[in-house]
Amino acid sequence: MSNSRRRKTQQPRVLDEIQQRIILDALKNRERDRTLVLFCLRTGLRNAEACGMNIGDVMKFGNIVTTLEVRAEIAKNQVARRIPLVNDVRDALYDFLQWKIERNEKSELESPLFCTLRTKNRLAPRDFQRIMEAASANIGLRFTPHDLRHTFGTELYRATHDLESVRIALGHTSLDATLIYMHTSPDILRQRFETAFGGFSQD
Repeated sequence: MSNSRRRKTQQPRVLDEIQQRIILDALKNRERDRTLVLFCLRTGLRNAEACGMNIGDVMKFGNIVTTLEVRAEIAKNQVARRIPLVNDVRDALYDFLQWKIERNEKSELESPLFCTLRTKNRLAPRDFQRIMEAASANIGLRFTPHDLRHTFGTELYRATHDLESVRIALGHTSLDATLIYMHTSPDILRQRFETAFGGFSQD
């Protein structure tokens, strides 16, 4: 089997609810990092897309948007898309923008949303990788920015069973790349068996 074929069939690494809570709790005193991780867990953005976000992408007319527009210039394959923002990430973004103002970071709509702490320049994808490496080391679990995207895609599919919705949200150009999110955990498989066939005894 070729390496490309193996990558396509490999199951993604997914953070369960406890692991998500652990890493968010570990970052509770790091406003930027916690907001960035939560933002990606709830939107499924790619590393470069998250780093390419501007303040104006999440705030319009003084309010946090309810639908995030991923601009074509930062999206992979230059295909724009729209992603609903749930309340917990909208609340986190509001608090985060207030934190940025207190730090005297640039607040113009075209200014970067996520900046480096020292120079206050736009956060780079490699910076995001380092953030995840440091957070992972502190909690003894290894996660990457791409695992946050995998987690979003998997949770969205499990909730909707709608592969097309997952494809649109993740910005895939075809369903081929989205099929990986159809993997089913043993617990979910058991629930579906019980629904389909009624109760059955366990050995």
